[in-house]
Amino acid sequence: MEQHKLTLEHGHILAYVDNTPWIIDTGSPISFGDRPALNFLGRQYSIPQTNNGLGISQINHLAGLSVTGLLGMDILSQHHSVFDLPSNTWQIHQEGFQVPATNIPLSFIMGIPVVTVEAQGQTWQFFLDTGSQIHYWNDTRLASQPAIGLFDDFYPGFGPFSTHLYPFSFAVGKHNFENQAGVLPQLLAMPLKMAGVEGVIGNSIFLHDPVYFSPIHSSMSILSEQSTRMTQIGI
Repeated sequence: MEQHKLTLEHGHILAYVDNTPWIIDTGSPISFGDRPALNFLGRQYSIPQTNNGLGISQINHLAGLSVTGLLGMDILSQHHSVFDLPSNTWQIHQEGFQVPATNIPLSFIMGIPVVTVEAQGQTWQFFLDTGSQIHYWNDTRLASQPAIGLFDDFYPGFGPFSTHLYPFSFAVGKHNFENQAGVLPQLLAMPLKMAGVEGVIGNSIFLHDPVYFSPIHSSMSILSEQSTRMTQIGI
């Protein structure tokens, strides 16, 4: 087992690896950054400087961060992790283990985890993206509600954009959440729709409870004593 410091900074989950900060981003299939390699559990991983021409300096500029790199699913999928923001720790395990919590199945599209979400009495497939500060759902029922705020976001390769926020009640496994969601620009929403994905679950479900994340076993678990969590942007 290996352990690293885990923090939430400017709405992003950061892991400190060799005392340098890296964004934890399950929404990115590729890791990249300003270091040529990283070691986890005795295995060395080569780190490209860019992902499709995008460098970490651009991410830092858009996100208001100063990180060394981004850890994507090419590395995160190789291990079993416990992301424990309340304790500020990220544990990496070589072997999986049983946890006292409901198993939440994961599937994958182009290496990105997909989770089943229950909302409005139906089930939907959403990307699980820890690199996203908010949830997104492009169903017309979301935007038919009164907006409760405005959120400025960005997408690498697309640039900055703004979205209205709307109340969003949903369940993942046996865990119920009362949160907010935005609406993606059509150019970003179209590829999701073509892949059979209806939206994005952002990192807020990781903020208040430890999460066991096991892509190797195509599963995750939220390790909470309570099944309901109230989460607000910026906490």
